[in-house]
Amino acid sequence: MELQVTAPYSHQQHGTAERANRTLVELARAMLIHRSVPVFLWEEALHHAAYLRNRVPTRALMGKTPFELWTEKKPDVAHLREFGAPVWVYDKHHADKLRAKAHQFLFTGFHDKSN
Repeated sequence: MELQVTAPYSHQQHGTAERANRTLVELARAMLIHRSVPVFLWEEALHHAAYLRNRVPTRALMGKTPFELWTEKKPDVAHLREFGAPVWVYDKHHADKLRAKAHQFLFTGFHDKSN
């Protein structure tokens, strides 16, 4: 095995990685614009785009998903939601029985530790 170095700051030498990053940024931009989500949530949109891309079959992997190759099991996509969609979050610490028990937010993706 021979170590091959590249010139620093030369994105031209990393075509595949650059194209993958560009695809993720374009997906994130489309999600932000489609739902009129504030631009400061760009990082969450990018994470959600990567989450989705890892669960979509690709020709480069002969119809398998990156998730499937990593975990050796097919991904469950039943939990997927549209980025920026309205969601209601239950507040288990509501102080008064006459106040709202849930509050509306925008869906911005999945947390690593979420169920």
